[in-house]
Amino acid sequence: MTRFSRRRFLQVGSTVAAAAVVPSTASAETGAGLPPSIASLKSMKDQAVPITVDERKARVERARELMAQNKLEAIAITTGSSLTYYSAVRWWTSERLFAMVLPAKGNAFFVCPAFEEGRAQEQLAIGPFGSDADIRIWQEDEDPYQRVAGPARFGADVGRAGHRRKNAVRLQRRNRIACSIHADCQRDAGDSGLPHDQERP
Repeated sequence: MTRFSRRRFLQVGSTVAAAAVVPSTASAETGAGLPPSIASLKSMKDQAVPITVDERKARVERARELMAQNKLEAIAITTGSSLTYYSAVRWWTSERLFAMVLPAKGNAFFVCPAFEEGRAQEQLAIGPFGSDADIRIWQEDEDPYQRVAGPARFGADVGRAGHRRKNAVRLQRRNRIACSIHADCQRDAGDSGLPHDQERP
């Protein structure tokens, strides 16, 4: 009698289960077994186009127009979809601050952990800020919020700065950013109609 180990049983069982739920290539292509309303749908993948650098630049300029209308001197964006929307950077949330600061006037800059500088440069190079983007790194024994501090960063103390509450600019970070630039940072930039969270797939 052939011995059938538990491991072999599980391997065979997994293969059979997978075969039962995955449709054949022919069925998938013809839509067999699908409701007519689904089977009649046509692929739209040829309509998907990459977001261009010029489109992102237009988003940045539109944000500046809205900042001027709403008397915001700058917006601070940490990780999340708004960061990607404006800069093309995709960055996960962690305890280490990575932020984009976009003044209404002047150049945007990025605050980045020193050991992540290379990754930041690589991502920024493909976006609207290019390979010469202003990256202000901070070491592990330094206060990252000091990288956005002081009148020299903006030309003057910031009176009011916007933040993206939905995108993980947590209360503690908002307060520390506000203190570093001598600003009232309690206003959600989204309240001003600034575009965000509209990144296409």
